Amino acid sequence: SIQKIGLVRFNPFKEIGGNQSFSVALLDGNDSGIVVTSLYSREGNRVYGKPIEKGVSNYLLSEEEKQVLEIAKKNAENIKSKLNQSATGSGGSGTY
Repeated sequence: SIQKIGLVRFNPFKEIGGNQSFSVALLDGNDSGIVVTSLYSREGNRVYGKPIEKGVSNYLLSEEEKQVLEIAKKNAENIKSKLNQSATGSGGSGTY
C-alpha cells in the first residue's frame, strides 16, 4: 500500500512557465513503487512511469525524479511523527 508520497512541480522548458510539469513518487514502506513524470510543452504532454524497487530505479532518473523520491521518504517520517503526536494528544497541524 502507498505510505510515502512526494510531489514536485517544475518547468522543463524555458519558453513554458507556470510549473505545469510534475513528478510524483508513490512508495510503500519498503521504498518500492513508482515515479510518474508529466512533461508539458506547447506541442503536447508526455507522461513517463518508472518503477522503483527499494528506493532504486533501473531507469535513469532526472534531477526532479531524484528530488521527489527524497521528498517522499521525508514526508513519510513527518506523517509518522504527526500521527504519533495525534495519538498521544500532543497536537500537530494535520498538514502532511
